[in-house]
Amino acid sequence: MQNKNNLKIHKIIKGNKNNNYRCYFFTACRYCNTEIKIRSDVLNINIGLCRSCSKKIYGPLKPKHIFKINCELCNIKIETKNKKTKRCIKCRRIIHNQSNTRLYSIYQNMKNRCYNKNNKFYEYYGKQNIQICNEWLNSFEIFYNWSLNNGYNESLTIDRINTYKNYSPENCRWTTRQIQTLNTKSSKNSTSKYKGVSYSKHNKTNMWRSTIRYNAITYHLGYFKTEKNAALAYNKKAKKLNNNFLLNII
Repeated sequence: MQNKNNLKIHKIIKGNKNNNYRCYFFTACRYCNTEIKIRSDVLNINIGLCRSCSKKIYGPLKPKHIFKINCELCNIKIETKNKKTKRCIKCRRIIHNQSNTRLYSIYQNMKNRCYNKNNKFYEYYGKQNIQICNEWLNSFEIFYNWSLNNGYNESLTIDRINTYKNYSPENCRWTTRQIQTLNTKSSKNSTSKYKGVSYSKHNKTNMWRSTIRYNAITYHLGYFKTEKNAALAYNKKAKKLNNNFLLNII
């Protein structure tokens, strides 16, 4: 059996769901006689040739578009198929050598919280319009250098000084887990929009209760008629205890 390209067809596979309804046929290479598999809808100069024979006769296939750029780090000229590429292979390895480190894991988790909708913490970050500054988002190396210059070590975690603002060098610091817990917003299920304030129905008081916890001790600050007064009492006590507390914005 022959087709219009004078190829002797040994076997035909009809299209189905498994091969995206493409028809294939098996034939012998015109030069080395090895069996090859060809798509019936592909007609080009190399048809009827195996890969090794095609390279010997016509040379390796070249991509249609090749972009010439200068590496942004070492300034070496490189050729690439992807116009978004900004670095040569050696400079890209500088980043990937950090891929198994704790700092790189913190960097990736930070990005996922802000931009990955499937992340379980996305509703507290990305959904609240918390973002990462462009210089960190586009370069792990810049984030890496900032971290080493600002006291990073294996026992510290990244913390936003103002939890209502984005991740940026001006708004971030490396702190202990204990200090970071002081600098958090009110919980999702809280009865009040203010931290440390809750609506109390105990003994039918129907008033706002203000509490604060520091060094495993809970301080009861009293009951107040208004939510704002309870929040002010929390802020006053927080300033006396520690400067790392996130104060309520009233």
